[in-house]
Amino acid sequence: MGQDKQGVIRSSSDGGVVGDHAAADPLQIFVGPSTSGEFNTARLRLIPIACFRVDDIRFRFDSSFVVFDPTSNPNDPNDLRAEMRQLANLVSLNPGAPLSVFGHADPVGNDDYNKALSGRRAQAIYGMLIRDIGLWEDLFSGPKTISGDNWGHEALQTMENATSLSPGTAHSVLFRAYMDKICGGFQLPKSAFLAQGADPRGKGDFQGCGEFNPLLIFSQDKQARFDQADRKKDKTVLFDRDNQNAPNRRVMVLMFRQGSQVLPAKWPCPTVKDGVAGCIKRFFSDGENRRSTHLPGVDRKFEDNQDTFACRFYQRISDNSPCDALILRAFGFWDAPEVDPIPAEPGELPSGDLGPRESNFADGDPAGASDHDSFSLDLFP
Repeated sequence: MGQDKQGVIRSSSDGGVVGDHAAADPLQIFVGPSTSGEFNTARLRLIPIACFRVDDIRFRFDSSFVVFDPTSNPNDPNDLRAEMRQLANLVSLNPGAPLSVFGHADPVGNDDYNKALSGRRAQAIYGMLIRDIGLWEDLFSGPKTISGDNWGHEALQTMENATSLSPGTAHSVLFRAYMDKICGGFQLPKSAFLAQGADPRGKGDFQGCGEFNPLLIFSQDKQARFDQADRKKDKTVLFDRDNQNAPNRRVMVLMFRQGSQVLPAKWPCPTVKDGVAGCIKRFFSDGENRRSTHLPGVDRKFEDNQDTFACRFYQRISDNSPCDALILRAFGFWDAPEVDPIPAEPGELPSGDLGPRESNFADGDPAGASDHDSFSLDLFP
């Protein structure tokens, strides 16, 4: 994929995509003069400049537990550790550009379940990036919002094998060692995210979008076949369904222009433990149709017409992202696009405060009826 309105893919592997967004249109602001101490207010868009996508293969099925093969070559581009180095490179190349993490699920199951699962996956990635042991402990032993995501003994054993730590090692030690094994020396502070950790629930920094923004919607005949298999409990056909649905199960890390910041109280996305009502409030007027309409004889793909996402807020901040390109993985093989790689080794990574803040959400509804989600910025009087 070359440079165009969808940006450019920098790397593509078994487990995800790294890309740069196309440059935004030049900012033009018309303001009137002031004769006293007043300030003009400009309404600015929250503009993403790059993206990092973590695909379904990096999690256990129906789980938020992050997995990788510790026996594989860490320099293999398809190894999770190599993918994390690509994210480190992206951060290094864009100092001061904050991130936000969005989890997505496939359309199988109900909205509440998928919202919870996608949020837990976003929490797992965010917690790993900032080394927040408490967030992983919450996923492991906290109140279960969904029944299927139970890390349990199998997750502990996986982490013990990967880190060579003995059974019974304290979770605080084991979780940290496992995170370090995956990320190496790459670690981000909370200030590297849009809300800078201001909300203890992660509002603005990580969230789950559930099944509301699918990249792929099956054709009518294919969906009918899968529905019939679901009624008959035909595991072979259901395995095929889950495999084809894999592109919808993803965690998207969006990077925004340098200095951007949001106030948690004015961020439209609900927290990972909130219900779906806050998401539905941000739907397009035809959001239900956008996310669920099946066409005869052909699958609907977001990259074709950009009309499969129900959430207008998420689409407006992620629209034309190269990481939303539909890269189908079948049994470990990818139909990968042309890529423009970034350097193989990360440079010096930012830490601590990321510098001056560009903007905050305006007092109005940031996801209201206007075409641009907006912020306020005081200009010269």
